[in-house]
Amino acid sequence: MIEDVGRALEGKLTENDCELLGSGLTRWKNRVQFVRLKLVQAGLVKKDSPRGVWEITQSGREYLLNLHSGG
Repeated sequence: MIEDVGRALEGKLTENDCELLGSGLTRWKNRVQFVRLKLVQAGLVKKDSPRGVWEITQSGREYLLNLHSGG
């Protein structure tokens, strides 16, 4: 999943985004993992999805429907 994000952002990542952090991850990969954690905490993505798979919850579907309907 993270590599898919990288492909989608190809040519858009800055030198700062590609900086290697102390964790061994690049900054952009670290941010993607952080965003996933926040989505799980908000109940929008399932916590127990298989590794590399982000499954949207019913709450996540409702959030997106409301977002796109202007609600």
